[in-house]
Amino acid sequence: VLAQESAAGEEEDSDEAKLARLGPKEQLLVVSCWLTLKEVGLCVGTCIQGTPLDSDKYLTRTQLIVCGNLLLDIIFSTLHNGAIEKARLGFQKVCEKLLRCPRRDLRGLPAEWLERLLERLFAHDVPVVRRSSQLSFSVLAILDAEVPNTHRALLERAMLFLLAVAKGQTPPAGPVLEGESQVQPADAKDDGVRLRAQVHALNILRH
Repeated sequence: VLAQESAAGEEEDSDEAKLARLGPKEQLLVVSCWLTLKEVGLCVGTCIQGTPLDSDKYLTRTQLIVCGNLLLDIIFSTLHNGAIEKARLGFQKVCEKLLRCPRRDLRGLPAEWLERLLERLFAHDVPVVRRSSQLSFSVLAILDAEVPNTHRALLERAMLFLLAVAKGQTPPAGPVLEGESQVQPADAKDDGVRLRAQVHALNILRH
């Protein structure tokens, strides 16, 4: 009889009780968020990598920009190394697909993302802790995505910019992005901004 009652009690064990045995609700929520972000980052990159981009039949240019910006948002807003790494891999997959796309308007998207990332060296909202991992992962994802055994234009652009900033010099001007004016961050008089940018540049070059 006792065995039957025990079995019945186990069957009636609610989902909430099962979750309670795994740990506090707050901890489970945080872990679930990290795991979801990790899978989202890799899933977005894998989906785009397997999607034909010869036309707007499956994905438009605007949708691709949204996907790339989503992965960058995950990288810059997340403090979990696993989530950042998966988003970085997903972002690299996106850039690899775009840089090999026959459409010129799509091939230029990684270059636009690179310019905005280089400008963020002078931003106040990017921490220098953990070797500027957010900027480093993002920039290197684009550079690693370039076609091998060809002229690495994005690598050349990034190296010239980063070396100039690391030396405290004015970085070479890049192309004016659509809807934006030419930015001259190195002309800022704030020594703290320049110093922070130098640290970012050195951290990225170390990677």
